[in-house]
Amino acid sequence: MNDRTVSLPPIQLPEPVKWKAIPLFAALEQRRTTREISDTALSEQQLANLLWAAFGVNRKTGPFGLPGRTAASASNSQEIDIYVALRDGVYLYNALDNRLEPLIAEDLRVRALTPGQQDIPSVAPVQLIFVADIDRMTHTQGFEEPGLHDPEIQK
Repeated sequence: MNDRTVSLPPIQLPEPVKWKAIPLFAALEQRRTTREISDTALSEQQLANLLWAAFGVNRKTGPFGLPGRTAASASNSQEIDIYVALRDGVYLYNALDNRLEPLIAEDLRVRALTPGQQDIPSVAPVQLIFVADIDRMTHTQGFEEPGLHDPEIQK
C-alpha cells in the first residue's frame, strides 16, 4: 500500500440483485449510445449489479475448478481485472469477495478517458477500466485456436 490508500477503506458491496432483470430482447432493443452523462453517484447496489454483470462470479465451480464468471474468458483463464475509478479513489474489483479493494486515494476518473479522442465531459460518477493480463492465460495450453498464443493478436 502507498500513502494515498491509508484513509481509503475497502468497500464491501451488497449481493447483486438479479431478479430485476429484463428479458434479453428488451435489453437489446433499448441499447443505444448516449453522450449525456449524469454526475449522480451510483448506489452501492447499482455498482454491485454493474460489476457482477461485467465480470462477477455466477457459479462456485467452472472449468479448471475456478469459479465461473458472467463474462467468458479463454479456457476460464480469468485474465481480466476491472479497476473502478470513483470520486474518492481507484479500487480493484474483487469478484470472489464482492468487494472493492482500495488502490489510490485520488480522483483519477478523468484520466480513464482518452484525451482528445472523446468529447465526453468527465462528470461520470464511475469509470470502469478493464485490464487484460495475458500471462494468466495458462489454461489455454494445448488448444490450437488461431492466435490464442500470438502476443500481437492477444493485444
